[in-house]
Amino acid sequence: MDPRAPQFNTQDMDITMHNVTLRAVKNERFLQDVFLVEYRQLEPDQRYPLLEVLDIADQKNLEIYLGNLNPGRDYSVQVVAVKSGLKSRPWSTTLSTKPSAVSNLSVAENGSCLSVDWEVPLNSGADSFVVRYRQIDAKSDITSNLPGSDHSVHLCEGIVPGAVYTVGVAVKKGKSLSEEMTKDYTVRPLMPADFQIFPDITKGKYRLTFELSPASNYDSCHASVVSETLETVEDDGEVSEREGNKR
Repeated sequence: MDPRAPQFNTQDMDITMHNVTLRAVKNERFLQDVFLVEYRQLEPDQRYPLLEVLDIADQKNLEIYLGNLNPGRDYSVQVVAVKSGLKSRPWSTTLSTKPSAVSNLSVAENGSCLSVDWEVPLNSGADSFVVRYRQIDAKSDITSNLPGSDHSVHLCEGIVPGAVYTVGVAVKKGKSLSEEMTKDYTVRPLMPADFQIFPDITKGKYRLTFELSPASNYDSCHASVVSETLETVEDDGEVSEREGNKR
């Protein structure tokens, strides 16, 4: 019976930035002496030596390890089974190694949006970027897909003043995703309105009141009073809902 190449399932492969492991269950009806593995990098072209993997008849599972690969690159892989000099038809596919993660991820405010910037290594091979963000206690993400030439984005949908957001960016190459780089960012809350000061002469104190916007999140407030002699008194207080939005 003619030899037949094993069939490798993508779901059973282990793909990292520098290595690929092919896994398959051998068909006991087909015999072979050796497997020939030919693989090369695409764009830029880089060829690797022909790999010979001896068949061990007692082993039902086959593993083929491809090493010294570059992150975020496409590889053409071909496997042929050989029995007594007779070659099978090749099994072939194109695989993408996991790309390198982004670096120097930064988040800042730009009006009512979040401005997100990142860097990637030269020749990263990135096809696109996956940007995800959500409020830190939310259950679902808002996801954007950007071309590989973009290294920044403005996130405007659903941004609430005073809320804490987790922002993540991952590099995509083919079907492979890099590790996600994440950063937590607290959006500046809206300033208070209708600020008023009521002196209490008998107690030598001042009562401060103001309105907090329902469109913003708050967990505390900070007050600072400077006298004519430039003496400063500061105090922090908790936010209360007992009188609507007046504090």
